[in-house]
Amino acid sequence: MAFFQNQSEDLIQVIATIDAFAEYWELEEDITFDHDRISSVIRGMWADFPANGGLSAASVFKKAANFFCYFVGERPIITTFPEEIFGEIVKIHNHQNVMIGFQIVANMLDGATINRAGQEPIVLQTPLRMSKHSYCDLIDACHSITSQAHFMMVALLLEQITYRNNPDASDELIML
Repeated sequence: MAFFQNQSEDLIQVIATIDAFAEYWELEEDITFDHDRISSVIRGMWADFPANGGLSAASVFKKAANFFCYFVGERPIITTFPEEIFGEIVKIHNHQNVMIGFQIVANMLDGATINRAGQEPIVLQTPLRMSKHSYCDLIDACHSITSQAHFMMVALLLEQITYRNNPDASDELIML
């Protein structure tokens, strides 16, 4: 799923992912979102990009983190998810926006290309996967993030989750 081609396409991709999430979990009639907030997320992730060099110079992880922080912060998904499907996780405030935001980010990173100066581009071959425990902790840890305060930490987290699933894509490890 390609993002950052243009804002209109990004909006379509986000709404399509929300629809696919709802369909997969059979939530079609039970999920409500605020279209204006999603538009605000798209505008926000394109404007005033928080990394050095701006949007055009940012890594796929920083782009994904910026989106995720804006999405969770804007809270465009209105309805909470049913406990009978998702369990205790729905007791976490803003769980629905973290869950769908992370699904969108996972789609962004699936097949994404990592560009490093002087090296061949690396295409991510393995989709993001994590344990149920880590997923629940991610939802709990990220339910109240903001782009201004958490952008770099989220970028680092996404990078590490990606490298766990795609170890050949990782930068060279250093001894600490």
